[in-house]
Amino acid sequence: MRFGFDAIISVQRGGVFKPHPAVYRTGATALGLEPHQIMMVAAHAFDIMGARACGFRGAYVNRYRLPYEESPHRPDIEVRDFVELAAALGA
Repeated sequence: MRFGFDAIISVQRGGVFKPHPAVYRTGATALGLEPHQIMMVAAHAFDIMGARACGFRGAYVNRYRLPYEESPHRPDIEVRDFVELAAALGA
């Protein structure tokens, strides 16, 4: 099965790893979008915190019901799986 992607963005472009802000800024620039127009979807809290700190929206797929780390950078959406995420996004 083949899947089409609009873009594949690697941390190699930014030269650093998540959650460094340059990773998220590089992604926004590569897509030609402002950070608030992008949603980071991840199963790791640190990915969401880094993205939220840079102005992205965030969806935390909390498959194992782990507590979210103490941070002012909370996800916009927290779900248990991708089916629940699709429903929350109205898909």
